[in-house]
Amino acid sequence: MFPLGQSSLPSPENVQVHVVNTNFTLSWDYNGSNPNVTFSAEFQWPELEDTGWQELRGCQAVLGTACDISAAISEYYDLHLVRVRAQAGPRASPWSGILEMVPEHIGTSSGDTVLPSAPQGTLLLPALLT
Repeated sequence: MFPLGQSSLPSPENVQVHVVNTNFTLSWDYNGSNPNVTFSAEFQWPELEDTGWQELRGCQAVLGTACDISAAISEYYDLHLVRVRAQAGPRASPWSGILEMVPEHIGTSSGDTVLPSAPQGTLLLPALLT
C-alpha cells in the first residue's frame, strides 16, 4: 500500500492547451494501466504565489484525458502555471511537468493552437512560444 501522494501510478505527460476562439481545453497523455484512474489539475498565477496551487475548476476527478478550463481563464495577459496528476483511490501520481502559458499568446480566432508542456521540472518561457 502506498501513502497518499506516493504511488506506482505514472504521471500524465504531454500536457497541452488547445484553443479555439476563447475555449481552452487542457489535455494530456497517460500511459498507466489502472482502469479506475481519474485526473486532477491545479493552477497558479505567479502574482498569487503566496496562495499556493489552486484546484482547477472543472478538472477534478476527470475520467478522461481532457477538461475544459475556459471558466478558469480570466486574465488573458497573465502567466498561468498548470499541472496534472493521476489518482486511483488513495494513490496519486507525482504531478506532471509544469505547463506555463499566457492565454493571449496562444489564443486564436480561426483555429486550433496547441501549446506543449515541458518535461517534468522544466519551464517553457512564453516569449519563446510566440
